Amino acid sequence: MRTLRRRDRSTPRDSLPGFVWDMSKYEGWPEEQRYEGVDGANRFLDDWVGAWEDWELEIRDIYDAGDKVVVVAYQRGRARMTGMTLDMTFAQTWTIREGRLTRMDMYSDPSDALKAVGLEE
Repeated sequence: MRTLRRRDRSTPRDSLPGFVWDMSKYEGWPEEQRYEGVDGANRFLDDWVGAWEDWELEIRDIYDAGDKVVVVAYQRGRARMTGMTLDMTFAQTWTIREGRLTRMDMYSDPSDALKAVGLEE
C-alpha cells in the first residue's frame, strides 16, 4: 500500500461542484464539521497536515461498494506545537457520481464506515 508523507498533496481535484468533506460522523471531532467544495477540503488538509511533524498516512484497505468506496487508513505523527503523538486507524467513505467525487465522510471506526455502505452488519 502507498504511504503518504507530510509533503505529499492528495486532494479531491476530480470532484463535482458541491463536493462536501464531512467530518460529522467522526466521533469526537472537535473542529469544523463540514468543508464545502474543493477549497474547503484543501483548507482542511492544509490545516491538518500542517499541524504534524513526521506525519504519515498509509492506505490499508479499499472496498468497492458500487457508487461508494471505503478507504481504511492508518496515520501517525507528532504534533508540531505540543509533541503529542498520533497513532490511529480510521475510514473514509467516498461517494462517486458520473465518475467524479461528490462527498467524503470520515469515520473514527472503520466498521462504522463499512456498515454505512452496507458491507457489514
